[in-house]
Amino acid sequence: MLRYHSDKGLPPWIFEELKAMQEMSYRYEDEPSPEDFVENMAENMAPAYDLPADRLLDALSLLYEFDPVAVADLLDHYFTPANSRIDLTSTKFGRAADFEDAKTSTTIEVVDAPLTNGLFDPTGIMPLQEPLFGAQYWCQNISNELQQKWTAVSQAQLPPLESNLSLPKQNEFVPTEFELKPLPKTDIDQPLATEEMIDGGDKDDLDESVGFPPIPARLHPSQLPSLLCDTNILKLWHLQDRVFKRPTAELRLLVYCADAGKSPLHSACSDLLVRLISESLNEVVYMASMCDLSTSISSVDSGFSIRVNGFDHKLMTLFGIMLDTLLSFRGEDSSTLPRGIEKERFDLCLESNRRRYVNAGMQASSLASDVRIKCLTPKMWSPNEKLKAISSLDIPTFLKTVSEVLGSIAFECLYHGNVNVSDAEHALSEILRLLQASGGTVGLARNEYPEQLVTKVPSDADITLRCAAKDPKEPNQAVEVYMQVGEDNTFDRVMADLLMELVRLISFRCCKIQS
Repeated sequence: MLRYHSDKGLPPWIFEELKAMQEMSYRYEDEPSPEDFVENMAENMAPAYDLPADRLLDALSLLYEFDPVAVADLLDHYFTPANSRIDLTSTKFGRAADFEDAKTSTTIEVVDAPLTNGLFDPTGIMPLQEPLFGAQYWCQNISNELQQKWTAVSQAQLPPLESNLSLPKQNEFVPTEFELKPLPKTDIDQPLATEEMIDGGDKDDLDESVGFPPIPARLHPSQLPSLLCDTNILKLWHLQDRVFKRPTAELRLLVYCADAGKSPLHSACSDLLVRLISESLNEVVYMASMCDLSTSISSVDSGFSIRVNGFDHKLMTLFGIMLDTLLSFRGEDSSTLPRGIEKERFDLCLESNRRRYVNAGMQASSLASDVRIKCLTPKMWSPNEKLKAISSLDIPTFLKTVSEVLGSIAFECLYHGNVNVSDAEHALSEILRLLQASGGTVGLARNEYPEQLVTKVPSDADITLRCAAKDPKEPNQAVEVYMQVGEDNTFDRVMADLLMELVRLISFRCCKIQS
């Protein structure tokens, strides 16, 4: 297929798109550490690259001119079956323990044994041993018959109609606008400006050379997140960047679900839903990542959390796809999965989650934390409870359960970065539009948000919990000491965090000396 399009002429937009992405990544790349910078410079000065002195910084990061002759030369003389190597790694070939007593050789040897049924078969062949790590492996020639078949199909031709191979589509996430949004006229571009400086002082009195005060003064309201929408359906906060001054932004959305964590089944189905969404959007997320856009979705105690960050120009495009996919499961009481979610994908994700629950707590440290949290929070369902809940899960039950989870919902959102009030209002309307298209909601009052209660430990209690490791071969032990200091409040939390940092610093020094 590549040879066919190379002969006919590759579309120029492919190169221009790659060139734009390289320039974007290079222009807004984070500043490297001095040692990494020096190492990269030394590598770029290697004679093999033959780079001119004025291109040592960017020659290996940017694309310059499209050369179709060089592309054709690579395809015709290098991308050939005779010039290929195939690496296979699988437990079907055995495990390391299977060859502990086997005779091995550290001499590289290529075996001419024929392929069995067209597949690699190491039966009866002495494994080789990699000299540095001691790994066993085999080398086997590809038969002439198979090479001839590959050569025949590698001619300049289009793939069969039933094949999914094709040239890539244009990447919809390539940003083209990198301008910094101007701050409001009533604002001030000074990260350390206080309310008194702005309202009662002269802007020229702000000396950027003055160090950060020991105790930060109160910031001006314009430098704090502003609440643009406050309803039972959506609470949206907005803050325009004044510090980093880059054309990037971040949007975080917390979806409160009244029935989140209602039962082990609801919790397990929420985990499975997140896995399904992530798997089904792999291609979309990959295309976005090529443009330095990243996203994640996770299930939390109160519902779901969506995070999108990167260049602000196309950020809402990716966010809309993520939220629309999540909301597509609302009201799905039938036995048919939403469009784009195949049954095979559902089965794979279900089996993967089952294995994850089985393997949870295999390490002593993670098991100790799980047991402690489970004792303190009765509604925090354990992996074992979730595993039992989905032991015989089918698609209709899954769809009914996630529809219940997503039935009564509310949103809280923070939009921060190179975005002004107009951008935040656009995000507001987009969230409400997608929600209305999925069936709408009356929202949730604050007292209807799901709570995760913590058991109060009696002040005179001295409770010791002992738990055997799940893995009988686990050689490690873990000890956790939990001290409850009272109801959560900001001051106590800050003091506890400060104490934790002090203890960590002291313990690090002790452990460093001991090691």
